[in-house]
Parts: sequence; C-alpha cells; structure tokens
Amino acid sequence: MSNRKGFVLLFTLVMTSIIAMIAMSLLSAVNTQTAIGGNNRRIMQAELAACSGLNHFIALNLTYGDLVRLSDAAPDKNLFVVIPEIVLSSHTSYSVSVRLLPTPDHAFSKKYIVESEGFYKKGDRVISSHVSKALYLGR
Repeated sequence: MSNRKGFVLLFTLVMTSIIAMIAMSLLSAVNTQTAIGGNNRRIMQAELAACSGLNHFIALNLTYGDLVRLSDAAPDKNLFVVIPEIVLSSHTSYSVSVRLLPTPDHAFSKKYIVESEGFYKKGDRVISSHVSKALYLGR
C-alpha cells in the first residue's frame, strides 16, 4: 500500500512539472507576440506619417517654378527640404524633401521626386522610420 502512495505522489509531481513547463512556454510565446505586435504598430505609424507628408506636399499645390525658387535658397540645389519636421503626435512626425532630376545635358527636366520620411520616436530617439517617394512631372 505504501508503494502505491509513493507512485501517486511521484506521478503528481511529474504532471505538475509538465503543466508548469507548458505554462511557461505559453507565457514566453505571448510575450514574443506582444513585442512583435508593438513593432508592427510603430512601423505602421511611421508609414502613415510618411503618407501624411506626401499629402501635405500635394495640398501645398506647388508648381515646378516654385520648387526651383526654393532650390535656389538651398545649399544643395538637387535635394532640399520643402517641409521641415512636422510633429503629428508625441511619437510621430514627418519631413518632406524634393529631389530635382537633371537631364543628361545637366539641364533640369520638369521631373522631380518627393521624399517624405515618417518617424516614430521615443523621446529624441527614432524607433522606426519609413520613406515614401513619389515621382512628379512638373507643370
């Protein structure tokens, strides 16, 4: 009879250990999935901020001539900031720059690339960023 009680105690300890290991692995998996979800959220917020920058640029309704005048004041005539960093929330912001595209004879065509960079920040540190680009034919 005493052997049977020892077996039941051993069986109970083994089953408790197995259940504890399963619970710990489940907790680890949940923590990993939560971290991945947070990363995806920050990436998406940076991407949406970049899209907001492109929409802001479109709303300005600048002509190619306006951009050329802005480039004259910039240190780099080919790439210059049109919209400095705009803060959307405590974590997200964007900035927009324009790259004028020269033709092979070094004259500027009326094509330009608008680059909007969206940021997700924690304090002054950039956690995630995303660049959206659009090619425009000037008017």
